[in-house]
Amino acid sequence: SQDGQQPSESDPEDVPTTETESHQEEKGYVQEKAAMALEIAQKKVAELEDHMKDDLKYFHSKIEWYVNQQIEFEKQRAALEAEVSMLKSEKEALQNNTTRLTTEVAELKLRDEQYAAMDLELVEKPC
Repeated sequence: SQDGQQPSESDPEDVPTTETESHQEEKGYVQEKAAMALEIAQKKVAELEDHMKDDLKYFHSKIEWYVNQQIEFEKQRAALEAEVSMLKSEKEALQNNTTRLTTEVAELKLRDEQYAAMDLELVEKPC
């Protein structure tokens, strides 16, 4: 510019103002795009959090189901063990009864044979 005159439109002193305005516009555009990207990212994060919460609920319910199944199996196992124990006791009692009855039958046979022998003696001996 010449001294004392206003700069013309083609004056190099105008260029920084234009570059600054252009830079400001670009900065605004970038900020707008960044804000949109941030909003999209926040939505995605919220969606992922929702999915994670759903997955967590699902896995929690599965774990709870498995734990309940395990508790039920343990109850059934304990009941079956008690039944097996009772059946073993009954078997032992039956074996003892069988042994006792076998002994009694042997004693009765022996007595029967003795009585039969006594009857033969009585028949053979005239009165």
